[in-house]
Amino acid sequence: PDPSKDVNYYLNYAIYFSRTGQLGQALSMYRYILQLDPHNVVAWTNLGNLCQRSGNPLAAEGCYQKALSIEPGYYLAHFNLGRLYLTEGRVEESLAELEAARRANPRFAETDFETANALASSRRYAQAEEYYRRFLTAKPDDPEGWYRLGLVLRELARPGEAADCFRAVLRLDPGHPGRDQIAAWAAGQK
Repeated sequence: PDPSKDVNYYLNYAIYFSRTGQLGQALSMYRYILQLDPHNVVAWTNLGNLCQRSGNPLAAEGCYQKALSIEPGYYLAHFNLGRLYLTEGRVEESLAELEAARRANPRFAETDFETANALASSRRYAQAEEYYRRFLTAKPDDPEGWYRLGLVLRELARPGEAADCFRAVLRLDPGHPGRDQIAAWAAGQK
C-alpha cells in the first residue's frame, strides 16, 4: 500500500477485487481501509457483503451493525442487513431493516423489491403485490420484478393478470430462468 493514496483509491480497488471474484484480495483491502479509516461506512458495508458472499452471515451482520453504529441512516447497510435477515428466515427483522432503508432513501427501488420478497415468503401476497407494483413503477423493464409479481398474482388466484406479467417477463428476457415454469403453468391454464 502506498501511504500517499487516499482511502477512496483503496476502496475502488477493493470493489474491483470483489466484483472480479478476487475475494481474498478484497478482504485484505477492506481490512487495510478500515485500519486507515475505521469509521468508513462504505467499507464496513461492503465488507459485510463480502462476508455474506463468503458464507459468514454472523460476520456480515456484525459489519452492517458497525456501519449503522457509525451512521444510523446509511440506507445500504439497512438494505443489506434486511436481505441477510431474509435469507436467514428472520422475516420481521428483515422488514424492519428494509423499512429503515426506505425511510433513509425512498428512491432506492430495490428496497420495495426486497420488501415484496419478504412479504411473499411469509404468504402475505396482497401486501407483496403492492410492493412489487411500486418497484415496477420505478423499474418497468425489470423481468424479475414482473416474474415475482406474476407468481404472487397466481397465488392470489388472478391467472389473467399473472399471465400478463409472465408475458412481460418473456418479452423483456426470453432466456429468463423461470421460462420453463411459466410455460408449464400456461399449459395448465388452457
